[in-house]
Amino acid sequence: MAIDRIEMQEAGENMITITQTGGAVAGLAPGAWRDMADIDAEAPHESLPAWTPFEISPRPDGAGIMAVNSRFTVSVRRTRQSVFGLRPQIVYVLGIENFDESARHDWRDFQRLKNELIGPEAEALELYPAESRLLDPSNYFMLWVFPKGDRIPLGVRQGRDVRTPDEAVAPQRHLEP
Repeated sequence: MAIDRIEMQEAGENMITITQTGGAVAGLAPGAWRDMADIDAEAPHESLPAWTPFEISPRPDGAGIMAVNSRFTVSVRRTRQSVFGLRPQIVYVLGIENFDESARHDWRDFQRLKNELIGPEAEALELYPAESRLLDPSNYFMLWVFPKGDRIPLGVRQGRDVRTPDEAVAPQRHLEP
């Protein structure tokens, strides 16, 4: 069933309300997940090797670099594209594969590899395309990264907010060093 609307409401404490097509409504107070199940946000990460620095080499086709560490193989290509109707600009395309060829997709790991390979003030997008443009031949993920200073004209416009598992509003693992 499709979701029509998601909104925050004041009801003593904030309540997240989701309205689905057909009128079904679900509500959940932030942090309520803690009472719903015994969720271990660390479990999927426990069996991963420790993060190591990336080793860089040229791509075999000469169109960029390959970066390999203990968890990922990343293809980095530099291209020039017009995005959101803006002037053509440099965009780095990161093709990401897990060391174990799994479909594991961890936001904090992708943020870290983006920071290490392009820079901490660069912004990136991951596209979930229309079905008619879908490419899904393997467990391979892509990020389009804009260089430092080129801000993507969407997203939340507040300052940094990184939380520990005890402060989080949903399951969260510890941030790795």
